Amino acid sequence: LRPGRTPTDLGDITLWFNQTWRLEGSPYRIHGTVTIPPGIRLKIQSGGVVQFDKDSEMFVQGKLVADGQFGSQKQAYFTSYRDNSGPFLGGQDEGQPGDWSGINFAEGSKESLTASVIRYAGGGVFGSPPVVAGVAFEHGSNLQIRGAGSFYVGNCTFRDSSLQVSGSDHTDISVRDNVFDGCEITVAQF
Repeated sequence: LRPGRTPTDLGDITLWFNQTWRLEGSPYRIHGTVTIPPGIRLKIQSGGVVQFDKDSEMFVQGKLVADGQFGSQKQAYFTSYRDNSGPFLGGQDEGQPGDWSGINFAEGSKESLTASVIRYAGGGVFGSPPVVAGVAFEHGSNLQIRGAGSFYVGNCTFRDSSLQVSGSDHTDISVRDNVFDGCEITVAQF
């Protein structure tokens, strides 16, 4: 980390009111599970970095807003506790695929994820967001985008990751206009 920058440390936490995690508090270091209940919104300010310890995750029942701009350093970053290379951090990247569990959306979620960078996640990354657009997935292990209804994955970049996109027999999956570089991809029905 750059001199003078101290992480905002958070253990297991349930957010009970709308919050904005600002750039000034970045990086936000998660040591457990962050739960966003129904009706609650968490907004990550443009350029904000959220770092997750081993086996830590974010569980979204409410709304997660990444206030970023696709393809710029002003995206929201979700990454490993060992990755200090993000914007405004000025450190080294020592992350490993699977360092943290991921961002999991509750079954039947109507929320979308856009304008973000997700690095070094493992296991399930998404439950069932209807739209995943403008997201860069890097160095992920066993990433999963799953849904029981219709969903769209587009204008995303997948680098050095293993990815499974799956849905039920009645799922309309649209995966288009993405870039895949060094990836292992599986599309399946459950």
